[in-house]
Amino acid sequence: MILKNKSITMMNKPNQAVTIFFCLSIFCAALSAGQPTQTEQDQTKGLFNEGVAYFNAEKYWDAQNIFQTISARAKSGNPLVTSSAMMLIKTAYRLGEADRSETLAREFLQAYPNSRYASEVKVTLAEILLAEGKYREALTFYLDLLMNY
Repeated sequence: MILKNKSITMMNKPNQAVTIFFCLSIFCAALSAGQPTQTEQDQTKGLFNEGVAYFNAEKYWDAQNIFQTISARAKSGNPLVTSSAMMLIKTAYRLGEADRSETLAREFLQAYPNSRYASEVKVTLAEILLAEGKYREALTFYLDLLMNY
């Protein structure tokens, strides 16, 4: 009976019903706005694979452009955010941008300390530090890798 009375009340107030419907529509749209569709995820995965192919072919500039594009996409709902960030670190290092690669690696480890790619980022960071003559800090990363991975 209560439900029936509410529906009768809503019928008596059509503007209120329209307002509630409109608000619910906006709310649902806002919830789904940040989430990529399956097609968008498939496109991102295809783009990522293309970037890896460029990296493996030593076409680092092309790879860097792709990984930057993926990394610039919304973090929520982007299943490749950490893998593309890791590849961007490796690509920058291969391009001779050691300072940039080091900065990206430190930011990665700060933002994603439990990522499955953390060990690979630490290896790259240790290589950079070793090449820069920062032996003590490089050794710290190598020891961490030996003890924890």
